[in-house]
Amino acid sequence: MHILVNTINDHRRKGLRVVATVDISDLEEDSACQPNQLGPEEVLCNEEIDPSLSRALSSIPEIFLTPLLLREIQDATYEEIAQTLAVPVGTVMSRLFRARALLRDAILLEPGFERSTVPPMKKKEKRKRGASE
Repeated sequence: MHILVNTINDHRRKGLRVVATVDISDLEEDSACQPNQLGPEEVLCNEEIDPSLSRALSSIPEIFLTPLLLREIQDATYEEIAQTLAVPVGTVMSRLFRARALLRDAILLEPGFERSTVPPMKKKEKRKRGASE
């Protein structure tokens, strides 16, 4: 009788240590690829990015947006951007200038945006752009 009690206790203890598993082939492929909830990083990014800034960034052509993101988000140097994009450093500089001007114009066109909060452009920049403001 003592052996039977010990065997039952051993079996019960082993059962507590077993981790439940699920066969991957039983899961639907779509549900495995798409999480049900946003991760903490995605939630934080969604809260930090202003929708008007997101719209303004999406309005910039990719040829200008790529160097801007590499410079401002990745903190890449002009030389690193030039190597990444396989263009001269001067091209990187002009694309960054153009991207910043396009971003500025897109933000100024946002409804409800107060122009008084934006510092005026330098005179040199106005001449280059043809004083289009």
